[in-house]
Amino acid sequence: MQELPQLVADSLLRLVDMQRFAAHLVIDEAQVLVRSGGHLDHYGLAELEIGATATEQLPFMEGMLPLVETPFLIRSLEMPSGRVADVHFFADDDVVWVVLLDMTAEHDETQKMQQKAYDMTLLSEREAKLIAALEAANAELVRAHRELAESREELLVTHNRLQQELYEAERYVRASLPEPMSKPFAVDWLFVPTTELGGDSFGYRFEHAGKIVIYTTDSEHKLENRAEAEAFANFFRNADVVVFDAMYALAEAISVKADWGHSSNIVGVELCQMAHAKHLVLFHHEPANNDATLEGLLKEARRFEELTRGDQALKVSAAYDGLEIDL
Repeated sequence: MQELPQLVADSLLRLVDMQRFAAHLVIDEAQVLVRSGGHLDHYGLAELEIGATATEQLPFMEGMLPLVETPFLIRSLEMPSGRVADVHFFADDDVVWVVLLDMTAEHDETQKMQQKAYDMTLLSEREAKLIAALEAANAELVRAHRELAESREELLVTHNRLQQELYEAERYVRASLPEPMSKPFAVDWLFVPTTELGGDSFGYRFEHAGKIVIYTTDSEHKLENRAEAEAFANFFRNADVVVFDAMYALAEAISVKADWGHSSNIVGVELCQMAHAKHLVLFHHEPANNDATLEGLLKEARRFEELTRGDQALKVSAAYDGLEIDL
């Protein structure tokens, strides 16, 4: 400042005083406050008592005096008013000058920058965790894809083996049957593999003069296996009459009589509807059922047919001794 003209130096001091709200305290060797001035109210220090011990009025002075070095600076110290000030200490003979300069704006800006840096650190950590999770998920996906490919190959091998076994089973069954006939009427065999019947069962499809009759007994059809259901529906396709094993009501067939080798009236209706058959004859009645029970099963099947009927009605009747059907 000595190189500056007095006018310039005084202007700078006024500028610092206005912008930094300069305040000062003077403390003697006995640590008594002997003088104060400047913008003390800005820092919440307007009520300081001259002649009283400084450390009792200014807690931040505790342990600071006597000064170990001069000048000495404490940065960004929060004052009673909440403002933040840089506190400068200067030793001058037998007194110490304490000068307060407001640094609240810089302190707030520094805190904002620190918060931004902290937020960026958190963001980076989250990004790293996300990348690690994505890499782990990708590795798991690659592993699952590899296992799926291996499973597909194993399934293909199993499928081919089962196809071969089915072919051999078909050859075995056909070997036990008469040779197909063409005269006086055509006779051939259709092999429909199933795991539901519990043993071999034979159904018959008669075709003559444009008419088709299906006779199938001792067979338990379960529509849960759609592939098998479609295979049997194709066997029944467009039949004029289907004589069907309907020994049980549906409730019995799927509960206490499940896997007994017989079907129900309701399954017969569903298969015939899938096959677009014209007439279903319920057959292979439960010997323990009386006429009233058989009539109830017939009514139940007819009602179900009405409720589920598509474009073509299905006639439903119950077989009895001596029944004759004209085609």
